[in-house]
Amino acid sequence: MGIKTYLPYIKPLFLGLCFFLLLCGYQTTQNFQSGINKSDGYISVALVYGFCGIGQFVSPVLVDFLTPKYSLFFGGVCYVFYIATNVYLIRSLYFIASGICGFGSSLIWAASSTLLSGYEQKRSHPSYIYTLFYVPVYFNFLGNIIPLIFSPSTPAILFMVLTLVAAFAVILFLCSFDSPPVPMENMKELLLSSLKCFLNWRLVLLFPLALLFGFSRSFYYTSMPVLAPLNVTSYIYICMGITMTLSTFCWGFLNSKFTERITLFISVFAEALAVVLGFVINEVYLHNTSNVPQNDIGLNICVCVLGGIAGIADSGLESITIALLNKIWPKQVAPLSAWRVVYYSVMCIALLYSSYITTRIVLIIFGASAIFGLITLVFIAVMYNKIYKQYELKNNEALKQHEKIREATAIINQEYN
Repeated sequence: MGIKTYLPYIKPLFLGLCFFLLLCGYQTTQNFQSGINKSDGYISVALVYGFCGIGQFVSPVLVDFLTPKYSLFFGGVCYVFYIATNVYLIRSLYFIASGICGFGSSLIWAASSTLLSGYEQKRSHPSYIYTLFYVPVYFNFLGNIIPLIFSPSTPAILFMVLTLVAAFAVILFLCSFDSPPVPMENMKELLLSSLKCFLNWRLVLLFPLALLFGFSRSFYYTSMPVLAPLNVTSYIYICMGITMTLSTFCWGFLNSKFTERITLFISVFAEALAVVLGFVINEVYLHNTSNVPQNDIGLNICVCVLGGIAGIADSGLESITIALLNKIWPKQVAPLSAWRVVYYSVMCIALLYSSYITTRIVLIIFGASAIFGLITLVFIAVMYNKIYKQYELKNNEALKQHEKIREATAIINQEYN
């Protein structure tokens, strides 16, 4: 058995390792925004996700023009610039870099989804492609070890190290295995592709999951860390990263056994459990105030457990939903981009109001979205065969025809040359 046998599975693994390094730098930086930069940190993260939502409308164009590989490279450069502005904080530049980072984020996630959808074609175990990608991605929690070595009390040194880690990932992106998206008929279709998806009622039915993802991520990455002292932040996200990684090993297997729409129930139940534990921490330990006890072991343990539950919920909702979308709309950037527009828009709004309202209200909104998401999943599970099955088969058959035409064209061109 030669390298060609394993190459289809090496491709997503290598891509995941690149994302691991990039997110070690970026995600660790984001985890400390609300703790170090206070209200400016909330605004910064809101700008990142707000501009990421806006970027979804043009990301199909850019991925098609640049190719996924170079989309990853230029998007990664945006991340590095944002992390670097934290070394010596100039407020205006910091906010500009936040917006640029958001735009870069839309680019790299659209590109990675295109690559993964391409990698899984003609594979006997396509769900394992996503597992091989997301396992190293979720190991980015190891980036939280860096603040344990370079203390957040001297943020300049910490962010300088994180910048170098992310920069190395950007260089590695140039070595990733490319997989071009399905070609569109013309530039007008390409430009309007994400907007047109909002008229696709089958996709709109999946938007409640995007709402839940937006509200939950807003809580996990800004409200959750301030429930405990600053020196506990790294431990919270180490716990979150460990459960993200361990649960990701399971999603590919569970998807192949029970389908994505069934496996999603596990992550949504985890979201609901996170809401309940969040209420316990806020009401019992903090009494719905912002006064955080500095040496309460019980509080610290509870918040770390909350981080662990968050890891299961977050990894499942993201990776399984992406797998489901790519299953229904294979190798198409626009449907996932439209879904992400909703998610990023909701997250941006939630980040902006979170610093001005109590944690109790934040959790009530989060809980309501979890209930709405659960109702949506029940409906999709019951009605999938009637609503999506034939549509899925039609899209996959169209993709096969595209692939045959492209292969035939390549052979003709090769013979001609």
